[in-house]
Amino acid sequence: MNDQLTAKLKYLQLDGLLAHWDDYLKLAADQHWSDTRLLTHVIEEEYRIKRGRRRQRRLQNALLPEPWAIESYPFQRQPCGALSCSVEPETRRCGNNSGRRFRVDGNILS
Repeated sequence: MNDQLTAKLKYLQLDGLLAHWDDYLKLAADQHWSDTRLLTHVIEEEYRIKRGRRRQRRLQNALLPEPWAIESYPFQRQPCGALSCSVEPETRRCGNNSGRRFRVDGNILS
């Protein structure tokens, strides 16, 4: 890759393409891809790379205390209406010890 193309890829912030340029060309040659197929693959990979980086950046900017997974999510610490509430005959009592009671239709009793 020449210096002009490298500078243009950096300016366009196509870091994935810049890093994998030779890999893409080799893959296209080995699998006898058309120009259209190569371009499609490059765009899909660049999209995947950028989307992953943006997701990671959003997670870092969210300042979550720890990364949550469905297996480790603290459902029992959620406010009323979540899984921490138990159903009583006519009402629901909040499981977070606030003492508030709710009718099944959602109105607050106390």
